[in-house]
Amino acid sequence: MPLLGLVSEPFFAHIQLLYMLLVSLVVTLPRLVLSIVLHPSEFLNHPHAIDNFFHQYFVIAWAYFAPLIDQWSGPFRERLLKRAKGVVLEIGPGYGQSLKYYSRVDVKRLVLVEPAAIEEPVLAAAGVTEGSVDAVVCMLVLCGVPGPQAAIEMYRRLLKKGGSMIFVEHVKSADPGTVTWQKWYNKYGWKKLMGDCDLTRETGQWIIHGARGPALKIDSAADTNGDLRSVDGRWTEYSYEKMGPPNVWSPCPNMMGYAVKA
Repeated sequence: MPLLGLVSEPFFAHIQLLYMLLVSLVVTLPRLVLSIVLHPSEFLNHPHAIDNFFHQYFVIAWAYFAPLIDQWSGPFRERLLKRAKGVVLEIGPGYGQSLKYYSRVDVKRLVLVEPAAIEEPVLAAAGVTEGSVDAVVCMLVLCGVPGPQAAIEMYRRLLKKGGSMIFVEHVKSADPGTVTWQKWYNKYGWKKLMGDCDLTRETGQWIIHGARGPALKIDSAADTNGDLRSVDGRWTEYSYEKMGPPNVWSPCPNMMGYAVKA
């Protein structure tokens, strides 16, 4: 029985990710093929036809998966978004799964911007400038943002002093063997089919400590380590924790947390 457990736990840890890939094919391909047949010029005449195909694939797939993921992550998001107050900028709202968790009393203004549209003129038109927002929210978006480290630093600059960066993200596994699997999934289909989502990003580390900081250790259920001013003056307070039951073999470990700007 112990041997069976050692074999079955890693196996079942991968089932969820493989299931998502399989279901995405079943749900998405028929609709996508039909769309191409009915509107061939929109696809064939596109200057980046192949990239557009995978983009449309992900749009359809995420419309199916987003409500299902929210059923599991909703309680975590609801607890975390209680920190969102004042002027709030959410990066990558997608289909709006987080909207119902914002306080209609505490949130005075909510700005929703997709990562591809994060440019100074767009932000300025929405009234968002450096040091102007009370909270920046990233929910399962930093895995697919180009140049994530630079993006995180830009989001931090948009915060007022004392503002919070609030995040729910999946991150690189702490287990070397699982990292090998994550890289394999990235290479053989996951990134292409899932909107450039990279399973091996150390997003938590980049948010809390910056690109050159030490790796985060999230082996415990929760870690709240308060004062970071002695590190580099980035944050005055931070907290992060794993989401869901601990599973060292999971190819898609999730973490949630916040950091308060110094």
